[in-house]
Amino acid sequence: MSTVYHSQYSAHALTLSGSGGDIAALSRAIANASYGDLTYEQKRPHYNGQNILARTLCDKAYDHNPGLKQFITRTGVDLHPHAEFKKADLETRQALYLDLAKRVWDPALIIAECAATEVAANGRQLV
Repeated sequence: MSTVYHSQYSAHALTLSGSGGDIAALSRAIANASYGDLTYEQKRPHYNGQNILARTLCDKAYDHNPGLKQFITRTGVDLHPHAEFKKADLETRQALYLDLAKRVWDPALIIAECAATEVAANGRQLV
C-alpha cells in the first residue's frame, strides 16, 4: 500500500467509524496488538481465524459453510470476500454493518421471534 493511499484510507476510515475503521469488528486487543500497522493484504489471512463477520472478508469463510450461504440467500445481506480494501470496499462494509444492525434491532423481527418462541415453547400465540 502506498504511503499516499494509506493516509487516505486511514483518514476515510476514521471519518466513517470515528475509531479507526474496524473493518472486521475484531477485538481491539487482538487486532491492534497482533497485527499493528500491517497492510490489509498482510492482515487478511489472519481474519479467517476470527469471528464469522471478520472471516467473511476471506474467501475461505464461504467454503463448506452451508449455514452462511443459507443466511446470505435467505436475507440478501451483501456478504462477500474482499481481496483488497479500498475506499469503496470500506463504504460497502460500513453499509453491511448498518444493514446488519437494522436487522438485529428491527422491532418487528424481535416481536415475531418472541411470538415464534412462545408458540414453540407453549403452543400459544402472544396477544
